[in-house]
Amino acid sequence: TERDVALLLELHERLSHASESFAEAFYAHLLAFDETRDFLSDPATVARLKRNQAAYFESLTAGTYKLEYVHHRLRVGVTHHRIGLGPKWYLGAYNTYLSVLMGYVWETAEGDLQKAIDTVRALVKIVFFDIGLTLDTYTQVDRWTIAELQAHAQRIVTSIPSGLLVMSADLRVLFANRQFLEVVGVSPDRVVGMPLEAFFPGIGWWD
Repeated sequence: TERDVALLLELHERLSHASESFAEAFYAHLLAFDETRDFLSDPATVARLKRNQAAYFESLTAGTYKLEYVHHRLRVGVTHHRIGLGPKWYLGAYNTYLSVLMGYVWETAEGDLQKAIDTVRALVKIVFFDIGLTLDTYTQVDRWTIAELQAHAQRIVTSIPSGLLVMSADLRVLFANRQFLEVVGVSPDRVVGMPLEAFFPGIGWWD
């Protein structure tokens, strides 16, 4: 809401001097863990990430949440997925960020409890908006990867010159390549789900 944006902008002013120091503390925290330290072995990369992290969290309270903001968050999710940074580390980063931010929220509210509560609510809204975008990206990239692998496997199977069936554990047809369909003279929709015995009666090798 407009009220949320106004509160976030006020907090933003309070945080304007703190983004770099927060990024320093945040990366010191990440370097304390073996798994995240593996991503941060190059000093030049760490310096660049610190700058990006400071800008990322600065934009969180900047009050502009249009399409460009959404695209940026989606790109962050794709990058995290590409380098193998799992969702638990992304969520852990936000946990650290919010924990530190509570002190700044109280300072901004200047003792006004209701204002502090409303600011926290506004902050939680935008944080969960961010998290939702990023986790959606993780899921979508996984779907794209699986779909591409399935398509690649199907291209390989389809190109095999001999008839080929892919069977389920109970020996029902999951897939038949073009060569098999030509041999038996039926369409794919009639083959899928059929038991193997329907095509090779009396052989008994499925017993």
